[in-house]
This record gives sequence, structure tokens and C-alpha cells, in this order.
Amino acid sequence: MNIEDTFLVWPIIVPLAGAVATILVGRRREILLALLTAFGVVMVVASLTWQVWRHGPQRHAIGGWSA
Repeated sequence: MNIEDTFLVWPIIVPLAGAVATILVGRRREILLALLTAFGVVMVVASLTWQVWRHGPQRHAIGGWSA
């Protein structure tokens, strides 16, 4: 598995990780963390868009079900 195989997961992981980190840090840094998370989401979506443009629609099989 390479990095290109995980692009579909990152738009879910980045906001969740940012939300957890925002809860864990104090009030002072939550705005900075929210901005970094938003920037990370934009970068991940741009990467996913580039992947779709280069290779076409993406599909990720989960649980062995047929698509």
C-alpha cells in the first residue's frame, strides 16, 4: 500500500484529528489549530482532486464486499 491508496481516508482523518486536538489544547491555541486543520483539509482535498484528475474516479473496497 502506498500513499496514493490512502487519499480517500485523509479527508475524514484530518478533521477528526483536528477536532480531538482542539479539545485537548487550551483556549489560546484553538483558533490557530482550527486554521491549521482547515488548511490541512484544503491540501488533502486538492491532493485528492489531483489524483482523480490523473487516474479517474477512486474506489476503496471495505470489508470484502463487492462494489
